[in-house]
Parts: sequence; C-alpha cells; structure tokens
Amino acid sequence: MFEGIIVFTPTEMKKVKILVFDDYLEDIMEELSEAAVFHMVDVGEKIDEWEGVTPVSIDETHGSCNDILRKVNQLIDILHVSETTGDAEYIKSQVNELRREKTTLRRLEDISGDLGNIEEVVSPVLEKIDEINAKISVLEELRSELAILDKHSVDLKLLEPSPILYSVAGIIDKNDMPALDAPPDDLNDEYVLSKSPLNEDLLLVMTTTQANKEVLNQFLSSLNFKTFSACLDGRSLEEIKEELMEIKKEKSELEDRLEDLSKEHQKSLLIWRNILDTERQMIEAGNMLGKTEKVYALEGWIPQKEVNELVKRVQEASNKYVFIKVEDPRPEDDVPTSLENPRLVKPFEVLTETFGLPRYDEIDPTPVLAVTFPMIFGLMFGDFGHGLMVALIGLALFTRGKNAIKDLGFITLTCGVSAIVFGILYNDFFGLHGTVFGLPEKPLWINPVHDAKSFLITAIAVGAIHISIGFLLGTVKLIKNKQYIHALTEPITKLWLYWGIISTLCLTVLQPEVDIIPLIIPLVVLPFLILALSDLLKHLPDLKPKDIVGLLCNGAFEAADSILIFLSNTISYSRIFALVLVHAGLFCALFEVVGALVGIDVEHLEHHGIELATILSPNGLIWFVTIAIGTVAILALEGLIVFLHTLRLHYYEWFTKFFDGGGTKYRPFTIKRVYTCT
Repeated sequence: MFEGIIVFTPTEMKKVKILVFDDYLEDIMEELSEAAVFHMVDVGEKIDEWEGVTPVSIDETHGSCNDILRKVNQLIDILHVSETTGDAEYIKSQVNELRREKTTLRRLEDISGDLGNIEEVVSPVLEKIDEINAKISVLEELRSELAILDKHSVDLKLLEPSPILYSVAGIIDKNDMPALDAPPDDLNDEYVLSKSPLNEDLLLVMTTTQANKEVLNQFLSSLNFKTFSACLDGRSLEEIKEELMEIKKEKSELEDRLEDLSKEHQKSLLIWRNILDTERQMIEAGNMLGKTEKVYALEGWIPQKEVNELVKRVQEASNKYVFIKVEDPRPEDDVPTSLENPRLVKPFEVLTETFGLPRYDEIDPTPVLAVTFPMIFGLMFGDFGHGLMVALIGLALFTRGKNAIKDLGFITLTCGVSAIVFGILYNDFFGLHGTVFGLPEKPLWINPVHDAKSFLITAIAVGAIHISIGFLLGTVKLIKNKQYIHALTEPITKLWLYWGIISTLCLTVLQPEVDIIPLIIPLVVLPFLILALSDLLKHLPDLKPKDIVGLLCNGAFEAADSILIFLSNTISYSRIFALVLVHAGLFCALFEVVGALVGIDVEHLEHHGIELATILSPNGLIWFVTIAIGTVAILALEGLIVFLHTLRLHYYEWFTKFFDGGGTKYRPFTIKRVYTCT
C-alpha cells in the first residue's frame, strides 16, 4: 500500500516474544523460516528478562550433522552429481516429507546408515582407481623414457645388469656439460660416454665397471642427473604400451561403474544434502533460543505490518499451544533497521549504508541523498557529451549488473543525466563552448569558466542550503524521538546561528552602508548564547550546582567550535567551483595541445563547428583519435575524483549534522535451500 511513498524513517518494528512447547518447536521454526520476516535475537544475551529460562547451546547433534553433510558433499563431488540434475519437485517433496515424519536425531541416524552403505560400495572402486592411476603414472614415465632411448637408437641390452659392467642412461642439463670433460680420477678412465642433444638437455649414456659404480653415481648425482627408470625395468616399449592399454581399459570400466552409482544414488544424495543443510541451519538458529524443561523461548523483531499475519501462522503451526507477546521498542533496545524506499530511491541506499546504516530512531537520509548526490555531481561535471558517456556507462552497469553493481549503475546513470542537464545550462559539449553543434552562443544559465565569481557564490549557496537541510533533518529526528529541548537548543539554534552569520556577512559585503550592529544581537549573539547554555538546559531536570561551571564552559566551547565548523563546512563546498574549473581546464589543455600539434584551431571549432572535410583529412583523423583517447583517460580519472568529492560533501559536511549511523541490519530468519532442477 505504501509502495512509492517516501517516509524518511526505517520500517516500524515490533518486538515479539514466543513461548512454545518443545513438541511444536520444529514446526514453528519452519513457519518462521517460511515467513522470512522474523529477525531473531539471542535470548541468551537477554536472559535476565526471561524468568526461569536458560540459554540453549549447540549440542553434539550439530557436530554430527556437519560431519554427515561433509561426507554427503564428498560423495556428490566424487560421483560428479551435478546441481542441475534430478527432479526438483520430487526432491523438494521428499525433503518436506522426511522432515515431517521423523525427528532430527532419527533423520541423522537414517541418513548416516544409508550413506555408509553407499560408501561401502564406492570406496573399493575409488581405491582401485587410485591404485590404477599410480600404475599409469609409472608406466607413462617408462613409456616416455623408452621412446627417447628408441629415438636415439640406444640398445636396451647394453643397459641390462651385468656382472662386469654397469650402465646408466638419463637426462642432464646442457649447462653441466663442461663437467663431463673432467670426470673423477677414481674412474681411471674406465668408462664409455655417449651424448645426444635432447631439446634443452642432453641424453647421456655412460658405462663403467661394476667396481666404479658408486663413484659414477656420485659424480652424476652432483650434476643433477635424472636416471631413466626404464634402464632397470627390463620391459620393452611395446610391452609397456600393451600394459597401458589394458590398465586404462580397466580404469574406464571402473569409471563406468562410478557413473552407474551416480545415477543410482544422485537423487538420494541431493535430498540428503538439502535435509542436512536445513538441519544445520535449524540447529544453529536454535542456539539463539532459551528453554525450560518443556518450553522454548524465542525473541525477535518483525515489521509492524507483518505482526498479525505472523501471529496467525505461528498459532496455526502450534495448534495454539503457544504464548505470543508483542511489544513496542524501548529506548534501550537495539532495534534492527529495515529501509523501505521507492524503487527510484532504493539504489542510493548503498551510499547511505557505506557510511553506516541508520539507527532505528534516526532519519533515513537516502531520499534526500537521491536528489542532492546527482545534482552536486552534475554541478562539478557539467558537460552534455561527457555526461552522456557517464550515463551510458551507468546504463550498461544497471542493465547487466546485479545487486550492488546494479545499484551503482543506476547511481552513475542519474549522475550522467545530471551532468547532461548542467552541460546544457553551461553550454558545454565534449569540452567545447560556444555555438559548436548548434548550441546557443550564450549559456542558458551560467558558464563557470567565463563567470567564475558568480559560480563560486552559487557553489557556496548550494553548500549553505545543503547544510541547512541537514539541520532540519536533525530537528525532525529529535522531535520524532520527543527530545524537544534538545531539538530547540541544538539543530534549531545552530540553524539560526548559521543563517545569522550568513546574513550578516552578506549585508556587510553587498550593502556596506547598512548598520549591522543592531542586527548582530538577534542574528548571532542570541543564538550563540543559547547554544552556549545548551548543555546546561539539557541537564536541568537533574542539575547539580557543582556541574554548572563545567557545563557552561563546555557549552561555550562547543558554540565557538560550531562557528568554526560552519565556516569550514561551507567553504568546503567551494570544491564544486574548483572541480568544474579543473574539468574545463583539462579539456581546454587537451584541445589546445592536440590542436597545436595538428594545426586545428580550437576557437574556430567553437564558433564554426567541426567541418567534415577537416575531420577526414590525415591531420583531422589524428586529431580525432587523440582527442578521443584523451577524453576517455580524463573522464576515467576525473569522473572518479568528482564522485569521491561528491561523496565526501555528503559524508562529512552533511551527514554530520543529523546522522550517526551504527544501526543493526534487519536480517529475517530463513532457511536457505537449494533444490536442483532438470
């Protein structure tokens, strides 16, 4: 009913306390999960509010559930059971039926037993496949070595063991080749050496006497010599190939067996995984409950509009064997925050939440942020062509992205549209001014470069209005929380003092002949005094004489500090003026430098437009390509800088007037289930 209405405050919440007999606990937890509106809180942290109730702790059932789930997932991976296989409706119905018919402990026992039967069949097959894989690895290495020896015409008979001679073959790095020219003296020149190039290495075959075997092995080991195992195996290349074929055939048969087992058990495994994952989440949620001997206690928060429906569902699930108490939030409660903004405003929640989620008793700044953020970005980045590029990037992110990327795309799109609007008002098109592309000779509003003074005043005025909106929102927040004295002595008085200072300065500059002395008292002195007394006024109900001096000093200091903060915050908005000049200056420099290099006059372009003949000339093409590359590079860098500065003006100059953040996000309890589909 409230879709599209801006309310500026988080969703109104109610605290719900539930007492239910243990026989109905699982049914109620299921109902709460299906409803997905109950933000559960830990009863153990508020156990003093529950007389006779003790906290629930996760028992050994949780460990058993996790252990069985791990085994199920392992089997799903081993058998290559795809998450896109199986009958989704069948799996869902079986999960629901098993969870209705049996208790948690019985379900875990049954699944564990059936899982063990599958493991008894699968394990021997896996062990045999692992054994075969190890054999294949050895045989493949032997085949590779024998192929090398055969290619280089090495007679394997010469490498066979002999009572007199010892022969060895293998690979050595070419960098170690010089060492072969100086073998150990212990060999007594009693050896035969054969070398053959092998890619980046050498194939080396050496023969010596059995008496020199150890000396030769030590020498080759120092050279990182890799000995061929085939020398000691004794089988031929043909024999190795034949054995490989046979063993791979056996492996293929075993893999077919695994595939049959996968088809046979895939639905059961998927059903068990869904059941166990649901049980795990239920057990973990149960750790937030309290209990007596026969009763469980639940506590949580739900939106006010969902209260009646949830109460009805819980009563039906427990056959009305349940006690439900609905309470309003208390000041000391940590109420979760749920933001409800219209569709066009909702993407800007990501910017608000980046600073901090509003507390339940705060004003949601998102609706105002959705207007001021693109507007200030457009003021800094005003250019029809550049804004169009930013808008297109935002549109691409919005249409193709998901979640936060989609929201960021929408924000970028609105910023681009704002830049387009201000570009038209500034009479800027891709960094060019004047009558280019049919634009009017004079801007519709103002040109920041040609009328810098007026635009600087405009930027400061925007800041003053923006800061004032912050004070007004702060006033609304305090009035909403019935802190009337605080509202009067803080944001209202600060707003009074702020505009009193602005009015005094404006009169001094614009109408110096006016005597402002009589105006200073009501405009500046009076709100300053109220602000200095604010701490004292807020503590009047419980004020002690010894605290008066301290409160007065603290109030006076805060009042003086507020004036400095006002000036600092307001001057900070001059960055709007600075960045719009930077934007214009960068592109002016780009056009001037590139134009000077290729002989294209920028002033001519601004007054007469871009002529087709000029662009199609060699210099024109070079100019166009260089300008395009430069434009993309500048936009990427400057667009990010402008975005961050716009963010800064909102976070530090505006939010600090009324917004603290630090809220708890509303996370309704729900069991996430994944059902596969055919």
